Amino acid sequence: MAKQKKKVAVIGSGNWGSAVARHIARNILLKQDLQQDYETEVDMWVFEETLKDGRKLTEVINTDHVNVKYLPDASLPVNLVAKPELADVVKGASVFILIPPHQFVRRLSKQIAGMLTPEQKKSLVCVNFAKGIEFDKDTKVIRRMSQVFQDETGVRDDQLAALSGPNIANEVASDMYCETSIASPSPDVREDLYRLFHTDNFTVELTADVAGVELGGALKNIVAIAAGLVDGLGFGNNTKATVVRTGLMEMIKFGSYERLGHLSEQDTFFGPAGLADLITTCFGGRNRMFGEALGRMWINDPDKARSVDLAALEARLLGGQKVQGAHTAQEVFAVLQDYDLVNEFPVFKSVYQVCFEKKDPREVYRRFREGTHAVMDLAAFMADEIAPYAQELSKKYEIPFNMVLSTDREALVTFDPFLLKSVLTRMLGKAFRHTRKGGEVAASVQEYEEQILVNVRNQGKGIPRTELDDAYLKMKKTADIVKRFRGEFFIKPGDGGVVDMGLRLPRA
Repeated sequence: MAKQKKKVAVIGSGNWGSAVARHIARNILLKQDLQQDYETEVDMWVFEETLKDGRKLTEVINTDHVNVKYLPDASLPVNLVAKPELADVVKGASVFILIPPHQFVRRLSKQIAGMLTPEQKKSLVCVNFAKGIEFDKDTKVIRRMSQVFQDETGVRDDQLAALSGPNIANEVASDMYCETSIASPSPDVREDLYRLFHTDNFTVELTADVAGVELGGALKNIVAIAAGLVDGLGFGNNTKATVVRTGLMEMIKFGSYERLGHLSEQDTFFGPAGLADLITTCFGGRNRMFGEALGRMWINDPDKARSVDLAALEARLLGGQKVQGAHTAQEVFAVLQDYDLVNEFPVFKSVYQVCFEKKDPREVYRRFREGTHAVMDLAAFMADEIAPYAQELSKKYEIPFNMVLSTDREALVTFDPFLLKSVLTRMLGKAFRHTRKGGEVAASVQEYEEQILVNVRNQGKGIPRTELDDAYLKMKKTADIVKRFRGEFFIKPGDGGVVDMGLRLPRA
């Protein structure tokens, strides 16, 4: 009895959906080994539209083999068939390419669930391309798009996969070289998808980190809007580089924050689905274009910018395509609000404020550049914000941590909370990395008549006094931040491998 072949169904037919469908259909058409395992025909669900000439979009795709609305400059393979009815695409499919705008994923997944046979539910593979998250404010649970599909269909974890990378649709459709990441917890699924997608011009990196791949693809769109705002405001590439770098750090932090329930790996954010995709999107994607248009509007017509309808701007710029970054910024901001983390993510916060609170991005970026000034109790800040982070490091490195808060009254200082946390967590990270087994990391807050002293001590190999200048140079950025708030950063080597690192701040 002949083995039943797999059928590929592409759910979505926009710019990127059409490029992906083209890529898969052509691979199957050209590769004999794929034809042994896959049906030659690839079905693509198309949201039916009547074009200006009166023809249906599906008719044009199937007759002229071009998606004249969303991918007009690329010819489509003859074995790619556009279908207007979702049920016709779902029927008999075993590999689902889920690639609509992320805000439609739950509704479509619910529809698909009602169309699946029991056998499909047991064996299908869903590859998520949609870039976004859902956040339930009642349960405080974040769901990635593959999980949304799982919620509605009941499929197992090992039936889920995700693809993301620096893959601009028009370039993929023009057969320009690119790389991408495919993630699945199942080695067999990863290998099958590698065969289906990999070519000389579309190289695939495999990983088990589904969370990292999906979150990298979603969060980079927020950063791309921030980068576009910089372009539109004319702030230059130096500022843009700072925003992109800071945005990457926020992506990594959000994607691996244990409190938010993610187990993604940092390495994923430095691969195709992270840094590479971020660079591409910040310099050439639709989210960057959207941000640039907003930035220019604030320069040329601030009154219009304050009342702009984002959906209307999206439609004017993209002709039916969606700006995922704005929707994702809204979801992410809701997460940060509920977890009291807003000030730890200045790029994500800024994009939300510009898009939904109509804040002037020039003011937002001024604050981002200069930092906010708040009076705070440094001892309480250490206990509430820094000690939990230090305890996590203590468990990770298996090194004891001790904190001493020697204050008789409020240790009030003036600083930017986000920048202060960045400074202190960097100091603690270095302390734990350089402390040897059997040693201890200790942090303390001491008050003097006019100053508050924060000290972080580690016990490791120490710093020879001849290398002290180099050690200080490596921490120059930290020292510059402290200096901005009229403080002083110091490093002091001691006996037995002890190193004290800290800051003195004027009392508020």
